[in-house]
Amino acid sequence: MDTLLPGSPYPLGATWDGSGVNFALFAEQATGVELCLFEHAHAPREAVRIPLAMQTDHVWHLYVRNLRPGQLYGYRVYGPYQPEHGLRFNPHKFVLDPYAKALHGSIRWHDATHGYTILHPDEDLSYDERDSAPYLPRCVVIDPRFDWEDDQHPNIPLHDSVIYEAHVKGLTMQHPDIPEELRGTYLGIAHPAMIAYLRDLGITALELLPVHQFANDRHLEEQGLSNYWGYNTLNFFAPATQYTRCEKPGGHVREFKQMVKALHAAGIEVILDVVYNHTAEGNHLGPTLSFRGIDNPAYYRLVNDDARYCMDYTGTGNTLNMVHQRSLQLVMDSLRYWVTEMRVDGFRFDLAAALARGLYEGGQLSSFLDTIHQDPLLSQVKLIAEPWDVGPGGYQVGNFPVLWAEWNGKYRDTVRRFWKGDEAQVAELAYRLAGSSDLYERNGRAPAASINFITAHDGFTLRDLVSYNEKHNEANGEGNNDGDSHNNSWNCGAEGATDDEGINALRAQQQRNLLATLLFSQGVPMLLHGDEYGRTQGGNNNVYCQDNPISWMDWELTDEQKALYDWTRRLIAFRQAHPVLHRGTFFQGREIHGEGIKDIEWYRPDGALMGDSEWDDGMVRCLGMLLNGQLIAERTPDGEIIRDDVLLILFNAYHETIPFTLPGNEGGPDWRLELDTSHPESQEAEPMPVGSLYALEGRSLVILSQDGETWAAQYGRYESNLRHAALAPLIGGPPLAKRTITGNFVTIAGFFSPELNNYRDILVYLPPSYDNGGLERYPVVYMHDGQNIFDATTSYIGVEWRVDETMEALAQQGLEAIVVGIPNIGERRSDEYSPFVDEASGGGGRGDAYVDFLANTLKPHIDRAFRTKPEAEFTTIMGSSMGGLISLYALLQHPESFGNAGLMSGAFWFGERAMFDYVRQYKGVPGRVYLDVGTAEETQLKKDVRNMGQLLMDKGYTFGRKLRYVEEHGGEHNEEAWGRRFGKAIQWLLLRR
Repeated sequence: MDTLLPGSPYPLGATWDGSGVNFALFAEQATGVELCLFEHAHAPREAVRIPLAMQTDHVWHLYVRNLRPGQLYGYRVYGPYQPEHGLRFNPHKFVLDPYAKALHGSIRWHDATHGYTILHPDEDLSYDERDSAPYLPRCVVIDPRFDWEDDQHPNIPLHDSVIYEAHVKGLTMQHPDIPEELRGTYLGIAHPAMIAYLRDLGITALELLPVHQFANDRHLEEQGLSNYWGYNTLNFFAPATQYTRCEKPGGHVREFKQMVKALHAAGIEVILDVVYNHTAEGNHLGPTLSFRGIDNPAYYRLVNDDARYCMDYTGTGNTLNMVHQRSLQLVMDSLRYWVTEMRVDGFRFDLAAALARGLYEGGQLSSFLDTIHQDPLLSQVKLIAEPWDVGPGGYQVGNFPVLWAEWNGKYRDTVRRFWKGDEAQVAELAYRLAGSSDLYERNGRAPAASINFITAHDGFTLRDLVSYNEKHNEANGEGNNDGDSHNNSWNCGAEGATDDEGINALRAQQQRNLLATLLFSQGVPMLLHGDEYGRTQGGNNNVYCQDNPISWMDWELTDEQKALYDWTRRLIAFRQAHPVLHRGTFFQGREIHGEGIKDIEWYRPDGALMGDSEWDDGMVRCLGMLLNGQLIAERTPDGEIIRDDVLLILFNAYHETIPFTLPGNEGGPDWRLELDTSHPESQEAEPMPVGSLYALEGRSLVILSQDGETWAAQYGRYESNLRHAALAPLIGGPPLAKRTITGNFVTIAGFFSPELNNYRDILVYLPPSYDNGGLERYPVVYMHDGQNIFDATTSYIGVEWRVDETMEALAQQGLEAIVVGIPNIGERRSDEYSPFVDEASGGGGRGDAYVDFLANTLKPHIDRAFRTKPEAEFTTIMGSSMGGLISLYALLQHPESFGNAGLMSGAFWFGERAMFDYVRQYKGVPGRVYLDVGTAEETQLKKDVRNMGQLLMDKGYTFGRKLRYVEEHGGEHNEEAWGRRFGKAIQWLLLRR
C-alpha cells in the first residue's frame, strides 16, 4: 500500500489522524508546491521534498502514512516572480504553513530570508536564489489530545468582568515564588503563586498580550533588542515559543492548555490580544517567510494600481487582505481553533478597524464583522475591538456593531484630562462615568461595550502618568522620537523620581483617584498589570522592545506600593459587591420612582442638581454622581430582581477643599463613608445626615452610601418582579378547562413598564371578525383590573365582569372593538391608580407613572401589534372604583391618547378628594365621559360621584353629548353590577351618541 496518498483539501494545515498526516495548503496562483520534511530539530535543511500532485479548489494536498506528531515540516512554492503584478513566488525560500499549530526554533535573520537580493539596485524586483531554510523555524505536526478533565469556561458576563492586561513574560519573570525554570512562561502563569495573586486581586479575566507566534524585527535584533510585546505575527495558530522552556517540538501547545486550564479552575477567563491586521513580513521590501511566498495577492491588501506595494493601514508595512475569502477564512479558522482547541474565552483585536475595512477606503465596516456575527461559536465569546488604525477614517470608536465591545479611547483621554485639572471636562466626564451611552446606546449596545482604561501596555503606566510630563524613550534607540507625545499626563511638580514628600504624596493620591474612577465607572474596567502597585517604566511610554526589568513586574514592593495594592484590591472588591457599579443596562436618567427620584443624578457642591450652566461652565471641576441601587430594573439569571445601596461618588479635581452638601430629602437615610482617596486607610466614620457638609479635599474622590433597605423603607419599593398571578395557561396560568373566557384572546406575558419598573400580563380580546382575512381596523378599550373582567377563575373574588361575553353579543349587532385588560399589581393597586397620596389609606402617588405607561408604552405597542384605530377618538379607557378615578385622570392627562373614559363607581374620595381640585383647575374639555354609580353603594361614594358629574358639567361637559350619567337602581359596588352596566356604557362610548 502506498505511503503517499492524495489526501484531502480540508482541513487546511497538517492534521494527524492516528495513522498518518494530511497536509493541505491554499496557494491559488502557484504552479507547484513541495512538502519539506526534516529528520530532526537541528537539521539545517529538509531531508525530503515531496511534490503535492493534487489540487482541489486551489488547495494543494497530500496524505503521508506513518508520519507522527513531532514531525517538522514546511513548504516550497513555485510560480511566477513578478512583483510588479503582486506575485512573489520563489522556491528557494522555505515558507511556513499558515495553518501550522506549532513552530519550532526561531528566525535567524540573514539576507537569504528575503525573496530579492538586498542592496540590489532593482531592490525587490531582483530575484535571490539563496536558500532560506537554514534560517527559519520549522512547522510541527502536533498531537492535539489533552486531558481537560472537567474544565469549563467561566462564562462571566462582560458587565461583571474586571480585565487585567498582562504580558506572559513580564508578569512572571521576576516573581520570587515561581521556580526560575518556569518564569516568563505559560506554566509560570499557571503556577499556584501567580493564580493566588490574580484571585486575591479580584480580577475576572486575564487579557494576554500577543501569544500567537511572532518574530523579532531584524533591526531590533541588530540593536540588541527584541519585539517584547509581540505585535509582529508570524503565524495565527501556533502559540509563541518565546514563552516556553520546553525543548520538545510542539510541547508548548500542551503548556498553553495547562495555563488555560489552571486559570479556568480559579474562575479566571483568558482573553487573547490578537494581531490579524498585519504580519511580520512587512512591506514590499520585507522578508519572505510564509504568506508572501505562498499567495501574496490573496493574503495582503495591495495598492490597486500598483500591486508591487502593500496597502498599509497599520503602520507596519502591510495589511491582511480581509476582502479575500481565503484570508477571511484563515482568520475565522484561527479564532475557532483558539476557542475550541485552546479554550480561550475571548479576543481583543489589535487595530480592528483595519480588519473591518471593506472594499473602499473609509467605507462601511466589512464582511469580517458579518462573518463573526453569523458564527454560532465566535458570536458567543468576548469580542473586544481596538477601534482604530492608522489609515484614513481609521478612528471608529463607537461604530462597531452589537456583540462587540471597544477599547474606549475617549474614556482614557477624558479621565486623564479631568484629574490633570484641565478645564471644561465635567460634561464629557459624566458620559464616560455613566457608560458612554453617547457612543454605544444608539446602536443597541450596553455599557459593557465600553472597555474603560486609563493606561494600557501602549503608553505610560499609571505611576508614570502622574510622574512625567514628557516621554523618556531613550533606551529604545530611536532618539526619543518613538511613542506618543500627547499623553495628558502631569508630573505633579517634578519630572520623574523625587525625594519631595509632598509631590510623592500627591502622586499616590492621584493614582488612587484614577484607580477609583476606573473601578467605579459603568462599563468594563481594564487594569494594566502592575498599576495596582505603581509599577514604573522610568517614563518610557513605548516599551515594545524592552524585554528586561524596564517592563517586567518588580515583585519587591515598598510599603507605599503594598498600600496601593491593598487599595486596588479594596476597590475591585467594592465594585463587585455593588451591582449598581456594573449595571447591565444604561441608566434611564428620568424620574422612574416618584417625583424627583431617578436612577442616576448629578449634583453640584451645594447639594442642588447640576444645571445647564454648570455643565457648560469650563471652570467646574467638582461634581457628585448619585447611583440609585434600588432602581436598577435588572434581574439575575434566576429571575431575582437586583437591588443595591444608593451610592454617591464625589469628584474634586480642584486643588482646594470644597464643602459638599450631601443630597437627599430631609429625614432620608444617613450617608455612610465608604472610601476617600485623601484618607485611604480604613476608618470608621459616624453616619452623616442628609444636608451635612462633607469636606471634599482637593484632588480627591469620595464614595458614600445609603443603605438600600433603609432607603426603600423611607421611599417605598416598587418591585419589578412583583406580579399578579400568571394569566396565560401555557405558562402557569389557570388551565383552559377552568377558564370562563369566551372569544379570541392573546396574552402578552410579562409586559415591562419602564415607567413603573414592573411587569404584568396583558390580556387582549380580539373581535370575532378580526381573523376573517380583512383589513378592518377596530376601536380599542383599555380596562383596568384586567384579571377581573374576562375570567372568573382569575378574578379577585371569583366573579367576572363578563366583558368578553358582552362584546361577543355586541358583535352580533355590528359593534366590535379590541379590549385590552390591564391587570393590577395586587397590593400596589391603589398606588398606581391614583396620582394623589392618601395618608389614611397609605397608598397613591404612582398614578402619573401609571398613565404614562398606558399612553407612552402600552398603547403604542398595541397599535403596532394589532389593527387598531389609533386615534384618540377611537380609544377608550375604563375602570371601576379606583380604576374609575385613574381613567378620568388619564383622559385629562393624555387627551392625545384617550378620547373616551368610562368611570364606574369612581373612588373620587381617595386622596382627600384631590381629584375634585384637579378637575376644577383643569383647562379644557377633552373627550367624552361615561359616569355611573349604584344606588345601593355607600352614601358618600354616591355623593362624590354625583358631585363629580355636576363638576364636569360645570366645566363644559354637556349632558348627553359629552357626558352620560347613570344611576343603577339597587346596584352594588362589585364586579357583577359593573358587568351589568358595561354593555350600555360601552355602546354609548363606542357609538359616540
